[in-house]
Amino acid sequence: MRDIHELDSQAVYEAFLSKAAWQALPDGAPGKSLAEVALRGVLHALLDPCVAIDRLGGSDIFERFLAWAEQVRASMDWQVHLSLIEWLAADEVYRERIADEHLLEAMTAAASRWAMLDRGPACGVVIGCRRLPDRIVVGWKCRAPDEGKRIEIVTVSELPAPSRLIGWSTTPRFDLDDVEPWSDVPP
Repeated sequence: MRDIHELDSQAVYEAFLSKAAWQALPDGAPGKSLAEVALRGVLHALLDPCVAIDRLGGSDIFERFLAWAEQVRASMDWQVHLSLIEWLAADEVYRERIADEHLLEAMTAAASRWAMLDRGPACGVVIGCRRLPDRIVVGWKCRAPDEGKRIEIVTVSELPAPSRLIGWSTTPRFDLDDVEPWSDVPP
């Protein structure tokens, strides 16, 4: 076993997003406590807005999703909930248990994060799912300083389905007239 003082900062950094990497750090290692707090933050950011998904599998979903996300280098930005949907739909344990409620919940969480974090010129993000062809989730930025962001589930009839299970797009105005083509969720 390596001496605590010989640990490289990369090992500690990897432990911020990987339970296995965190567990591999020796007890008392510099950064181990901070990595545990960071992992707890990722858990809460991922599952707190998704109560139904949390009830579906909680820590099992979190740990298995993180392992998959680490393996495929999934983005942990606003699209993390969209990656979670893609993973759940492909996972042998959960794919048969995913209901519309779970899809809409994760799509709404992603739209909310986008509306809070995006600093680009787009006014809204549109999230679609092949399994929900008549519904989309839209996240709108604030129109004015005294207004809040808005998240809506909208019934649509003439929007093509994304090429994969989940797709997202943006709109340059505060309406759905000019929705850009669907983008896939990386990876």
